[in-house]
Amino acid sequence: MFLGVLHGLLALAFLVLVVLACIWLIRQLLAGGPAYRDPAEQDLRRRYAAGEVEREDYLTRMADLREQKPQSSSSQ
Repeated sequence: MFLGVLHGLLALAFLVLVVLACIWLIRQLLAGGPAYRDPAEQDLRRRYAAGEVEREDYLTRMADLREQKPQSSSSQ
């Protein structure tokens, strides 16, 4: 009897793990997956969030990192 209960609990635990893995996989696919993150971009985001970098400077540097033209709110 004890083995039957143990077998049932293990089967339930396995089923829960499979369901959680499926949920995780679906969320990753819908979010675009765990994409590669450039360490320089991560550091810039962290510094911007901490208030160490102003918005214009953040946008300019992020554009430089992504090799795009910076989008400035003021025309020069």
